[in-house]
Amino acid sequence: MLKSDETIINGLKVRWTIGEIAELCDVNVATIRNWEEYFNIKGKRDRNNRRHYNKENRLVFKIISIADKSGNYTLKGIRDVYLPKFYEMYKKLEQ
Repeated sequence: MLKSDETIINGLKVRWTIGEIAELCDVNVATIRNWEEYFNIKGKRDRNNRRHYNKENRLVFKIISIADKSGNYTLKGIRDVYLPKFYEMYKKLEQ
């Protein structure tokens, strides 16, 4: 079981802060907060009420970032078309 302050298990990172996600996506923290709300991405909060995200969340944010920066998708298109396809593929890989 993941302790509330543990981010690395067996040498692998298992959770990321909102700042780390923002840096990964090359956007500011406010953008991550907006995406979190718009795309209904649920990060967990630690005992200090700070957001933390798991591997799936991290991948979703990165996909949103890439699709948004490509200029080929609106946020609505990413949410309604692009992300459902990602989740479908992700679930198949996790089986």
